[in-house]
Amino acid sequence: MIKRPEEPTLVTGKITDSKGLPLPGTSVDVIGYPSVGTIADFDGNYSLTAPVGASELRFLFIGYEEEKRSIASRVDVKLKAIGEDLSLIIGLVSGIKSLKYGVEVFAGYKQMDAKFLYRSNNDVNSILEVEGGIQPKLWELQPKFTGYYREVNYNYSSYAYIQHAFGLQVEQEVLWDWLKLNGTLGYLEHTERAGQLSEIDYGVGLWLGNLSIRAFDFEANTSYHFLKSMRQIEGKTKLSFLSFILETDYSVLYNKDKAGSISIFRSILSYKLWKELYLRAGYERIREMKNVVFGIRYQLF
Repeated sequence: MIKRPEEPTLVTGKITDSKGLPLPGTSVDVIGYPSVGTIADFDGNYSLTAPVGASELRFLFIGYEEEKRSIASRVDVKLKAIGEDLSLIIGLVSGIKSLKYGVEVFAGYKQMDAKFLYRSNNDVNSILEVEGGIQPKLWELQPKFTGYYREVNYNYSSYAYIQHAFGLQVEQEVLWDWLKLNGTLGYLEHTERAGQLSEIDYGVGLWLGNLSIRAFDFEANTSYHFLKSMRQIEGKTKLSFLSFILETDYSVLYNKDKAGSISIFRSILSYKLWKELYLRAGYERIREMKNVVFGIRYQLF
């Protein structure tokens, strides 16, 4: 139940799109009080006085979805473009030296998303990643639940390695919208040469993102996994600047007998050619194997 203030409330805030750009001219009105409202200025800022008994604000801008928020002294809003929640991204990767082929598909709708990634080459038989997530609203929280499955088949000279991992990751925003914590609970099956080890995998992570400075936008995600005989650290970073996007991801799994038994590092630079068409090139290192990759990425809708 929304608590109604007993005296007029001065409300200020800023209205932006999903990329953090201001939306000047956005209409802000008090629900139930048609004569009380305002519009955002050139920088997306607004200010109005909500009368006694008012409980909600409504934000309207052409081409964007309507938003409703409870009245408070400060209400910042990010509006979503109509159709922005629905997307399908397909990427094709190939490479010089040892990468034979790869495909990357991402699909999302509203608060649900899914990702499929498969790559194969001469030294790494295959890397398969499948993820699916949903972000429901639970009371005042909106955590993201992501189920995942990863399979890595690796063979380099006399070294053989297979890993199957599946589990659930929960992510929740804390301390504003640029800092998140995540926790992981899953099951890891690790086969190295002739030995096999199966353990419960659990870990904690930190996500830092939406740090924008002029034309720059940066985010990073790192997590640490605890197992009885092994430890694993993995992370991702993304830096956007004008038409360029630099993405890196890394994973290091080590045990007591052989530190750094498997390591994966990948860095991809994308350049926006036209609309949602990107040219991609990068570098990949999996243990001793090195590779140059290139390809295209296109968002269909």
